[in-house]
Amino acid sequence: MRGFKITNQEAKVKQWEEVKKEILSSIPKKYKIEVEGLDADDKYFHPIIKIEDDIIIKGQGDIDINKSAGIYAWRLQIKQHVGCYIKTVEFDIKNLDHLNKVLSRWDTYKDKIKQYLELCKTINENIEMLEDIKSNIEGSLLFDIFEQEKRKKCLDNLFTVKEWIENERIIENYSGIN
Repeated sequence: MRGFKITNQEAKVKQWEEVKKEILSSIPKKYKIEVEGLDADDKYFHPIIKIEDDIIIKGQGDIDINKSAGIYAWRLQIKQHVGCYIKTVEFDIKNLDHLNKVLSRWDTYKDKIKQYLELCKTINENIEMLEDIKSNIEGSLLFDIFEQEKRKKCLDNLFTVKEWIENERIIENYSGIN
């Protein structure tokens, strides 16, 4: 009898069920976990803990790791609007102990964390401005050079045509003015 292979979705649900209890025991009860990606056909899923309206902690699990590895790549994240872009600002949370510390002492840490996030937003805004300046410089310096080359080639081509017309006396011979 042939065995059957489970789908990535089934493997992710199984993996999540194996690590969920440990994670739930490591975070304060007031926080709930949602999981994204269990229904997708890839190998990754992401537990998400909502801390405030715009701040989350997101981890990553996959079907290639064993139960003892659990969820990894925990990051505190916030989406920030910078110009016409939405940037994700984040910082790593090392492990479940660090995750528990951040969540259980959120009121103690949140002002410093929000200060850091605002600093990152300011940096991102200035990076965006520097990108605009870089684009303007590129446009001014390089585009002008490229355009000058195209203009010179165009004028050279027109001069060649003008010379041919004059040398062949096209206007006198074929204009019907004689």
